[in-house]
Amino acid sequence: MENKNIYLDQNVLSEYLSGDNTGLVDTVLKLKKQNQFLYSPAHMEELAIPFMGGNDQEIKQRVLKEIDCISELTGNKEVFPGSTNPMHIKVESPLVCFKRVINWYELNPMLEKHENEQLKRYKSTDPTGKRLKRCQIQTLLFYCKKNIPLV
Repeated sequence: MENKNIYLDQNVLSEYLSGDNTGLVDTVLKLKKQNQFLYSPAHMEELAIPFMGGNDQEIKQRVLKEIDCISELTGNKEVFPGSTNPMHIKVESPLVCFKRVINWYELNPMLEKHENEQLKRYKSTDPTGKRLKRCQIQTLLFYCKKNIPLV
C-alpha cells in the first residue's frame, strides 16, 4: 500500500499513542514510510475530555505529549470538515486545532444535543435508513472522485 491517506480510528490512534502494542506501532511506522497519516478535529475533541476534566498536571502533560506525537505521525496533515465540501485535507498543527477545540469546549454539549435532535428527525422521516444508505454511497463516491482514499 503506497501513497495513500490513512485515517486512524480514535481507538487505534489511542493504542498507537500508548505504545503498548509494539506490533501496531511497528505497522504504523512501516506504513508511514510510503503513506500519509491524517488526524481530525475529532481526535483533538477526544483529547480535550481528559485535558479539561480536572487540574491534574500529569494528565495535561500526557495530552500535550500525545498531540506532539500526532503532529509527528501526520506531519500536521488534517482532515478538516468544510462548509462547501464534506471535507478536505489541510496543513495545520494539531496543537492549533486542539486550542480551537478548547476555546469552544463549553459548546460541545449543546452541539451534541442539536446533533441528536437532528438524528431523531432523520430517523422519523426515514425509519428504515434507505435514504441514509443512498446518501452514504453518494458520499463515498464523492470522496473517491475527489481522490481522498478511504482506508
